[in-house]
Amino acid sequence: MRRGMPEVCVFRISGVRLDGDRVPSGEGKTKLLSAIEHARTSLKLTVVLRLIGLSPSAGQVTATEIRSMHDMATSPEHRHMSVRTLALHAQRLGRVFVSAGTWLRLIRERGWRRPRTRVPRQAQSTAYARRSRMSTGTST
Repeated sequence: MRRGMPEVCVFRISGVRLDGDRVPSGEGKTKLLSAIEHARTSLKLTVVLRLIGLSPSAGQVTATEIRSMHDMATSPEHRHMSVRTLALHAQRLGRVFVSAGTWLRLIRERGWRRPRTRVPRQAQSTAYARRSRMSTGTST
């Protein structure tokens, strides 16, 4: 048997599954931590964490999270959302738990182009006229 295989078995036997979901229950966290401790007897912590798909640094964004962020930031379905709203939306969906500042930094550093569409001039003026009528209390 290859070195490292018993640790993978420990994770499977303990029922720990990291399919991109958070581990909300106390029992699940306890199982995960005990499986990590058991695996550390023969592997380095960084290797164990990478094996189960976690980043060795608590503040480091994983490759899976970055891929997910890229997909969401560049998708036409989310083009109407600000980056802050997009970050909160990703958290609600359970896809990425990263701050809006980190989203902005990665978008800027990696040159991700967010899709934009121009609003036709007629639609802009209609919306402006509607808002000004509402603020003055006049109706047509």
